[in-house]
Order: sequence, then C-alpha cells, then structure tokens
Amino acid sequence: MTMMFEVEDLHEASPATVSRCGMVYVTPEKLGWEPLLHQWVAQLPSGMKEDGMECIYSDLIMSFIPAIMQFLFGKEQS
Repeated sequence: MTMMFEVEDLHEASPATVSRCGMVYVTPEKLGWEPLLHQWVAQLPSGMKEDGMECIYSDLIMSFIPAIMQFLFGKEQS
C-alpha cells in the first residue's frame, strides 16, 4: 500500500517516521504564481462562479499575466 500526504512541515513527526518518508520539497519561488490563482478562484463566492465563470476568470488572468510579467521583469515567469 502506498499513502501520500502533503504537509507543511515535519515538526511533530517522530525520527522513525522521518526516516521512512520519501520527500519532495518545492520552494514557493519554484511554484510560481499559478497556485495562487487556482486558490483564489477556488475561494470565490458561489455567485461569482455561476455558469462556469471561474474558468473565464482563470483564462483571462492566464492570458494577460505572463505578458505583464514579461514586460515588468524582462523574463518569462512561471
């Protein structure tokens, strides 16, 4: 059996648990801004998500933000 958990830290984990864990750590900088967008869209009030509007918000933001990042910072942002 394989179990997968996503935790913020292993502060309360025992040494035995830590030694048996296979971990992948991704820094927030490497994740980019897309997870923030997905979280924001997920937390929109239900009235703003009627008729698939959350997809429209995501599509609009995804179509403009990379170009804005390119203009502001001069490199492609992920």
